[in-house]
Amino acid sequence: MNDAYGLQNIIDESVTVELIEFAIENELEQASWELWLTIYPHFTKETFIPFEEFKDDQVKAKPRKQIKTNEEIMEELLPLVEKFEKKNGGE
Repeated sequence: MNDAYGLQNIIDESVTVELIEFAIENELEQASWELWLTIYPHFTKETFIPFEEFKDDQVKAKPRKQIKTNEEIMEELLPLVEKFEKKNGGE
């Protein structure tokens, strides 16, 4: 296949980065909007948060990462696997 048709030949790297950042920003705004809409019916006068403020809080929120060792993951999964095997007639 001819490499002349690749995206890298159409736009330069800085524009590519800008497009990706724009897409991520729009995706985050859409997700925030959908979440805000699900919460909206539960707002009261005292608890109401305008969407822009809610969205800003979402952007500032740090993702909750939990780094686990392989052993910790196996400890969590082993009871589930045993339960599954027991339920399905396994060993």
